[in-house]
Amino acid sequence: MDPLKGHDGWVTSVGFSPDGRHIVSGSGDKTVRVWDAQTGQSVMDPLKGHDDWVRSVAFSPDGRYIVSGSDDKTVRVWDAQTGQSVMDPLKGHDQYFTVPPPFLQESTGMGPESAGIHRNGTSKVQHSGYSPSGIW
Repeated sequence: MDPLKGHDGWVTSVGFSPDGRHIVSGSGDKTVRVWDAQTGQSVMDPLKGHDDWVRSVAFSPDGRYIVSGSDDKTVRVWDAQTGQSVMDPLKGHDQYFTVPPPFLQESTGMGPESAGIHRNGTSKVQHSGYSPSGIW
């Protein structure tokens, strides 16, 4: 497959849907895109709503939702079929933070209560994801 093209800025995050049929990407162009993993074609219009770089994207474990985190200090949740926002943006972050990927949490025993929070004063959401159960 050729490279996936469509973002107007740097791609900062990518992920596969749980069934492997789709790829989600986030970019400095403030959008989230969803691609067909077989053809490389975009499957819907770009998901718009963030006011700054999208730094992190992930599918929920059941594949029904996409979560995105941005330098605009918000986390957004999207319907993976329609591309519509399913709730108001989650706000409240005032510092940069990172959450270790699940494999790191498993190998180190770090749980949500010790989620590898790092602060550097940039006030940006850098990573987002769903819990394995899909509840969080």
